[in-house]
Amino acid sequence: MLRALPSIIAVLPLSASSGIGDDLPSIEAASVKPTSDPGMLHCTNSSLALLVLQAYDLKGYKLISPDWVIHGGSLSGYDVAAKIPPGTSKADYRFMLQRLLADRFHLVVHPETRELPVYSLVPGTGKPKLIPSSSPAPPGPRCAMSLVKNHFHLTCRN
Repeated sequence: MLRALPSIIAVLPLSASSGIGDDLPSIEAASVKPTSDPGMLHCTNSSLALLVLQAYDLKGYKLISPDWVIHGGSLSGYDVAAKIPPGTSKADYRFMLQRLLADRFHLVVHPETRELPVYSLVPGTGKPKLIPSSSPAPPGPRCAMSLVKNHFHLTCRN
């Protein structure tokens, strides 16, 4: 993903039951295995926007595009499987992905400079208006960022 998440240190238990979240829903069947070919690019249900962000090494707010690019372009996004030659540098990989997008999607890009609003979060006067959470923290990340119609939404809990 293209967002930064807090670091998580995982300690794997020796037994099948960790005692943590045993009452939460779990996945019935899964296959987890090491990557067999590191020279492959695999994307599943990816939006065209995510592929463009990766190909051009952009932050999400720098991509100005139609909604269909951001929300997938097809009903469920795109699956991509591509062979990457051994020893490919990141710069070469990005160039290869740019060519793939141009060939398969007839993608045309152009750089442009725009003035965007900037917001600054500064301390106010008086006491803080944030109140401590009254419920325990749910499992998983406490903050989530999403992009909806070219606007970022940040939701934080606990």
